[in-house]
Amino acid sequence: MRYITITTWEIADGADYDVALRAIEEKRLPALKSFGASRVTVVRTSERTSAAIPEWPDRATRDAAE
Repeated sequence: MRYITITTWEIADGADYDVALRAIEEKRLPALKSFGASRVTVVRTSERTSAAIPEWPDRATRDAAE
């Protein structure tokens, strides 16, 4: 059974959201995939926050990623 987790990030007040999102896409998402996530979806949840929703093949893979 797949295993889903949610991670949230908040950027600093006044920071450029697009620049922060690009950093997430270039650094964090590849890291999650290198740990075994099969897919990662990023959702903007407010003016300053985003949620990353990685899908893992199973809980054991997710737990090994910590």
